[in-house]
Amino acid sequence: MAEGNIVYHGPRSNILEFFERCGFKCPPRIGVADFLHEVVSKKDQAQYWYHRHLPYSYVTVDMFIDMFREFHIGQKLDDRLSRPFNKSECHKSSLSFSIYSLRMWDLFKACLAR
Repeated sequence: MAEGNIVYHGPRSNILEFFERCGFKCPPRIGVADFLHEVVSKKDQAQYWYHRHLPYSYVTVDMFIDMFREFHIGQKLDDRLSRPFNKSECHKSSLSFSIYSLRMWDLFKACLAR
């Protein structure tokens, strides 16, 4: 998250791959959390630019969001969210058809056990 927006929403194992594709590489001496915090900051972003043959220009949060939509994980996420919900794929126990999660007898037994 940066500036109130979600920049990346996917597996933790692919986050460095995403930022490398955007042109920023996490150096070995920096922790991933610190890198992620600083790479979206205007003040600290330039130090992580690794395309030496291309001139650096500030990448805004909105640009990161657009790049995530083009990233393979962002496309998979968009594809899954654009499909309508299929109730047949849902497990019966995951939906509650009662306003109470337990029957009254089960609640009474739980209270009595205390």
